[in-house]
Amino acid sequence: MGVETAPAEACRAFGPAPGSALWQCVQSHERAGVPLLVSHHVQRPEVGARHTLEELRTQQMLQILSGRYETTAVRRSLRADNPSPLVRRHLGIAPDTPVLTAVIRVHGGPSGGLLEWARLTTHPELPLPDDALDLATGRWAQTPPPSPRRMTSGHSPG
Repeated sequence: MGVETAPAEACRAFGPAPGSALWQCVQSHERAGVPLLVSHHVQRPEVGARHTLEELRTQQMLQILSGRYETTAVRRSLRADNPSPLVRRHLGIAPDTPVLTAVIRVHGGPSGGLLEWARLTTHPELPLPDDALDLATGRWAQTPPPSPRRMTSGHSPG
């Protein structure tokens, strides 16, 4: 945790040239000793420097930011990725293991500008829930996995 050279993608999102120093925090998330995901949070130094160790241990980053700033938008993109050595070490996976990565961008504050760029990388064996878009509200929500379809007459459902 601290201000250091940020990933080029995060620098581009905030505006400074790749190789610029931004506040960063990398967190490894586990359940019952099993690695689930690694989150890499990047923020402008004046935003990240306000976070306490206690907040980072006990709250999700979006909760921390929402407590200090009006959040105006949260955007995400998903992609298959090759994890960095740090992420591979935390997840305990081989170098050639593809992973699912979500890039989250949180906007807010007085200008509505970018507050945070975060990269969340999940363990490749983690079963992920399905998301469904509610067309009436435009919001995504997790849905339970579909029930297996029953086979009848020896034919597969179709």
